[in-house]
Amino acid sequence: MKSYKLTIDLATLNHLGIGLYSNIPAVLSEVVSNSWDADAKLVEINIDPAGTYISVKDNGWGMTEAEINDRFLKVGYRKRDDPTAPKLEGRSPMGRKGIGKLALFSIADTIEVHSVKLGKHGKVIERNGFIMRSGKIEQAMKEGGSNEYYPEVVSENEVKIKGGTLITIRDLKKGVKVTEAFLRKRISRRFAVIGKGFGFIVKVNGKPITVEDR
Repeated sequence: MKSYKLTIDLATLNHLGIGLYSNIPAVLSEVVSNSWDADAKLVEINIDPAGTYISVKDNGWGMTEAEINDRFLKVGYRKRDDPTAPKLEGRSPMGRKGIGKLALFSIADTIEVHSVKLGKHGKVIERNGFIMRSGKIEQAMKEGGSNEYYPEVVSENEVKIKGGTLITIRDLKKGVKVTEAFLRKRISRRFAVIGKGFGFIVKVNGKPITVEDR
């Protein structure tokens, strides 16, 4: 049976997660950076019209259970310092000290992650999924007396993506809103490597971000 573990103290969560960012574009930029680091060629951001969720899907490497625990859920993980990490061709890593996933909790209370690791010829190696809830993290640390939190496991048959990673951000905090135009503008200014020429396309609600969005 799969098991995922996040190890972090409550003060760090509050400082690096809940208090790290104040707006959605800054948070999503961290997610897009992670997609770049996973050698993704396409990132698709979708904003639910009803404002109930935001999803970010990429076609990058995807993650095994071990990689999720040792990298994604490891606070402070630095890809540059990991000799076992896959090497990027023609790209420099963007990720900032492994705190991007905590930034998600500054805008939402529930984070669901689905990831599918592919091998040669597109063969599925592993399907993984888990859900993190900020309230449950805080409760586990206060009541359990430890710095370990075990996210809820999503069964493999519920992970429907064909490859890469899908992050769904739910239970957005009160007052957290974003328009497509504002998000496109901020991301286009944040990343100079967006576009076919760089082999990195970012879409918002199905429409590619271009230099004109700046």
